[in-house]
Amino acid sequence: MIGQVEAGWDVAVGSRRHPDSISVRGAGALRDLGSRTVNLLAMGVLLSHPHDTQCGLKAFRSDVAKTVFGLGRIDRFAFDIEVLHLVERHGFSVAEVPVRLATGERSTVRLVTDTLRLLRDLWRIRHWAATGAYELGDLPLVASPAG
Repeated sequence: MIGQVEAGWDVAVGSRRHPDSISVRGAGALRDLGSRTVNLLAMGVLLSHPHDTQCGLKAFRSDVAKTVFGLGRIDRFAFDIEVLHLVERHGFSVAEVPVRLATGERSTVRLVTDTLRLLRDLWRIRHWAATGAYELGDLPLVASPAG
């Protein structure tokens, strides 16, 4: 991940869907379906690229991180989706990186509660995007060497 950032990408995102990713111990069918559904909702609502929003592995150039995290508002399940929305919104370059996946057997996701929170947060992100809450204001937009 860091190698991609050092090579000039603004952001590197781990992706379980990358063709070179390896699953040592995969998730159960229900967990995999949930992950795919979250990614589809995120792509359909916010993102133009098919990022694996829930993989959790991300690396940022420090100046890009300051810009993106300075604008972020979500601190729950949709945090990753908001971060990637801000990355795309402000034109930062993204490298998708394969991962080696060993999924734990237990999940902390509560299906009904977390789904409702996710839908609420997706609506909030769209609302904030439409009303200018994600504009830079006093934050500088950094130049992207790779993009």
